Amino acid sequence: MKKVTKHISLLLVAVLLCVAVLSMVAHAARPRTFDKSKLKTIYAAQYPAELVIGDMTFHGVLKRSLSDAELDKLIEETLKEVGLTEEGFNKACEKRAEADAYHEKAKRMFSDGVADEMGLLPKEFSEKLLEGDIQGAYDILWGKWTYADGGAAAKFQKQLEELRLLDGYLKIEQEMRKDFAKLNNFYDKLDKNLRKQKMGWTLEFKNAKAAKQPFTLFNIVCFEEWTLNMALTKEINSINLPELREINLINMRNPIDGSYKGSYTIDIEYDLSNFQSNLRSNIWHMGEIGNSLAAITDNGPWNLASYDFYEGTCNVKRTLAGDATAKVNILFGDSITPTQKSDVKNVNFNGIVAHFCWKMSMSYSGISVDTDLFWDMELKADENGLKADFNNGHGTTTNTLQGPVSFSESPFTVNIPWEGTIWDRGNRAGQGWKLKVVKG
Repeated sequence: MKKVTKHISLLLVAVLLCVAVLSMVAHAARPRTFDKSKLKTIYAAQYPAELVIGDMTFHGVLKRSLSDAELDKLIEETLKEVGLTEEGFNKACEKRAEADAYHEKAKRMFSDGVADEMGLLPKEFSEKLLEGDIQGAYDILWGKWTYADGGAAAKFQKQLEELRLLDGYLKIEQEMRKDFAKLNNFYDKLDKNLRKQKMGWTLEFKNAKAAKQPFTLFNIVCFEEWTLNMALTKEINSINLPELREINLINMRNPIDGSYKGSYTIDIEYDLSNFQSNLRSNIWHMGEIGNSLAAITDNGPWNLASYDFYEGTCNVKRTLAGDATAKVNILFGDSITPTQKSDVKNVNFNGIVAHFCWKMSMSYSGISVDTDLFWDMELKADENGLKADFNNGHGTTTNTLQGPVSFSESPFTVNIPWEGTIWDRGNRAGQGWKLKVVKG
């Protein structure tokens, strides 16, 4: 049993090691010393964008990007291409930084002009140092130091540290010469590989919300909120460079310029809470619904004895979708044209119910007559308007000569169109779009 347990444990360890190795292979790590500022190719950039639709403003971005995973894979491939490992790359970068630090410190020390004032160093020394000809500057300084007499040598004490700095620089340059060449080659090749990628500029509005706007519904002020999702793309490699030069030289300097195509979706959510909270009192004045309530009791002096009202829920949403084409131009301004393809309204009124009870008392030739009348009403809605279903109409009549007599009423339905401006703004959604990209 112990042998079996031991074998199982070893098997589990082996499996975990395999998983770890495969995980390391599957996910390329970006070298910690990688410096994206050394790249000439813009693989990630973005500019603020603004879209105005009617009286609403939406904020988005115009961006160009390569995902982190795609960039890491490209870095890994380029390292192999130039013959560098991740460890070798990091070492070369660190040594490059060390050598540059020697160089910069030496330049700062020589820039105070002490050596020139003493007349100990020729002008060519400073020129070679500032030009980056470290070997030439080193040779001049070493020659001066070697052949100086005792007094002059003492005056060269300040330059001794500079000589050591330059010596340190040259030693690193000599030691890392091949790897430095590979390092420079790496960034050049990575630039070329990036330019081969099909990276496009994208005009994106992601869950962009405009400020809530008012509308009226049966004389009640409510609010609607618009959310825009739109992605329009322009592929940089859709035109090769020779053609691009012939078509428009401006685009060579302003790569964001051009036509963008894609699709959009606008989700409109209507907040009917004000309408809902006023519905109990407002229903008596809502066109034919109010007229029907009045007609029920137009045959006598009825008094409303009880009125129970349940607000229920009112959910109204609208989705507009279509295609859009935009033109971005740094000199002549930006424009955008939408083509709406669908318009879907989702209307759901649920549980809006009223229970009415009217009473009437009359006398005829000394005979008293009392009548109770009951009605139920349920309010529904669709994109065309409201629908009131009147059901369960019934009652009883009692007089002094006989007991109660029951009666019933036939159900009926009243339809009324939406009254107010609930759909107006959405109906104009395809008009007057204005685009502005804030160029850098």
